[in-house]
Amino acid sequence: MSFWKDQRGEMTLLTLIIGLVLITPILIQSNKAIDCKTYKISTPTISENTWVKLNPTISPTPRGYYDMVYDSESEMVILMGGFHMKTAGPYRQNFLRDDLWAYSASTNTWTNITPEIRPGVRLTRGAMAYDSKHDVIILFGGADGGLYEDTWAYDYNTETWMNKTPDISPSARDGHEMVYDTQSEKMIMYGGRNTTAYEDIKDNDFLNDTWSYDYTTNTWTKLTPSISPEGRWFFDMVYDKCADRVILFGGYTKDFQNTSIGVKDDTWAFDLESNAWSRLNAANNPSPRGYPSMAYNDKLNQTLLMGGSYGAGGGDLWDDVLLNDTWTFEYETKTWTDVTTINIPGHRMRHNMVYIGNIDKIFLFGGQVDDEWISFNNENWLYTNQAYPPSEPRYLNGSSQDKTKIKLDWKCPHSDGGTPITKYRIYRGEETGNLSTLIEVGNIYQYFDTDFSSGQPYFYAISAINSEGESPLSNEVRVKILKQTPSIGIPLVSSLGILGLSLMTLIIIQRKYRKRSFT
Repeated sequence: MSFWKDQRGEMTLLTLIIGLVLITPILIQSNKAIDCKTYKISTPTISENTWVKLNPTISPTPRGYYDMVYDSESEMVILMGGFHMKTAGPYRQNFLRDDLWAYSASTNTWTNITPEIRPGVRLTRGAMAYDSKHDVIILFGGADGGLYEDTWAYDYNTETWMNKTPDISPSARDGHEMVYDTQSEKMIMYGGRNTTAYEDIKDNDFLNDTWSYDYTTNTWTKLTPSISPEGRWFFDMVYDKCADRVILFGGYTKDFQNTSIGVKDDTWAFDLESNAWSRLNAANNPSPRGYPSMAYNDKLNQTLLMGGSYGAGGGDLWDDVLLNDTWTFEYETKTWTDVTTINIPGHRMRHNMVYIGNIDKIFLFGGQVDDEWISFNNENWLYTNQAYPPSEPRYLNGSSQDKTKIKLDWKCPHSDGGTPITKYRIYRGEETGNLSTLIEVGNIYQYFDTDFSSGQPYFYAISAINSEGESPLSNEVRVKILKQTPSIGIPLVSSLGILGLSLMTLIIIQRKYRKRSFT
C-alpha cells in the first residue's frame, strides 16, 4: 500500500507540473492611450487639396443661416433650421425653416426627420453643438423676427427634442457661437446680438459675454474672464481638442456698416480651465470677414476655414463681397496657411461645415452664393485628398506559439490618411513606454518574433506608415514566456517503469526456480 500511496503522491505532483507547463505562456495586455498633447501628428505636406462636389439623390432645400453638427455616436450629420428668401411678385417672402435632416456620409444620403415636438422655425447658425459624453445635441437661442433664449436637447436615437428650461439662461440672441469642450464636458458659448434692428445700433447690442452649459446639471454659468474679444456676431468658433482651446475668428462688430473697422480678421483662443481669452498674434491672417465657416479636423489637429463675406464699403451692409478662399490654422504654431485650390466651391456665406469623423473628411452644405438675398443653394461638398499620417493600428494582440516564438497580430487603422499604408513598424522594449524599433514589415497584419529570452517580459507596440509619415502607436501589450522547469514526473515514470519491469523479471525468475525445485 505504501508503494501506491507514494505513487499517487508523485502523480499528483506530475499533474501539477504538466498543468504549469501547459499555462507557461503568460500574456498581459494593457491599453495605452495616446494623448494628442504628447503625440502631435506633424503637419503634412499637402500637394493637392481637393473639394469634391457630391450629388445625393435628395437634399434639404436651399438655405443659409442654418446650423449643422456631427453626431459621432450615430455617425450622422444633423442639420436644423435656416432661412431662404424667394421672390413673390414685387415682394420678397421670407421662408424660415424648422425642419430637421440627417446625412450619412457612408451612403451619401439625406433623410428628413419629423419629430412630433420641435423648437420651432428660426435662424440657428452657430446655435447648436454636439455633446459627445451624453450623445445629445444642444441648441440655444436663435431668431425668427424676434429672439429666443430657450435651451433644447435633441437625441438622434429616439428622434426627440426636449425643452430643458434651465433656471438661469443667457439673454436672448442670434449670431452667437457654441462649441462643446470635450475636456470639461461643457458647452462654451460666446457673443451674438440681442437685437434684430439694423439701424440705430447701440454699443451694448453686440454681446461679448461667455457662458458654459452643463448638461448633467442643466445649468448655465456666466463666466467672467478679465478680457474678451470685442462684442460681435456671425463670426465662427471651433474647439481644438489637442490644444484644449476654443478658437474664434472674424465676425461683425457694432461698427459693421463701416467695413474698415467693423469687419474683423482677429484670432482668439479661450481656455476654460483658466477662464481666459487671449488674442493670438497669428501669422498670415485671412482677410477680414463675417459669416466664415470653420471646422476642426481631429486627425490633423488643424482648423479649416472657407468663405465668408466682406462689405464693399460705402456704408452699405448688403453690398457684400463673397469669398471662397480656404485656409488652415495650427494653434501650436499660431499660423494661418492659404490652401486655396482651383477646384473649390463657389463664393458663399452663411454656409456651414462639419468634420465627419468616420470618413476623416470635412463636409460643406449650402449657403448664400451672391449678395442677392434670394440666392441660396443646397450644394454638398467634401474636402478630401487630405494626405496625412494614418491613425493608429487597432487591437494589437500578443501570444506565444509553441513556446518558440511570439506572435503579434493587429487590425488596420480606421484611416489610412488618404494615401495607402506601405508598412508597419514594430516596437519592442523590456520596460513599458520605453520601446525602440524592432523591425519594419510590409502591409501585413501579423509578425512572429523568435529572438527573445525565456523569462524576460517584452512590451510591444506598432505604428502604421504611409507616404506622409508615421501614425500614433497602437495599444501596448506585454508578453512573457516563463523558463521551462525540468519535470520530475517524466524521470519518475521512467524509473517506475524500469522498477516494474525488474520486479516482473524477478517474479518470472522466482516462479521458474520454484517450478524446477518441485520437479
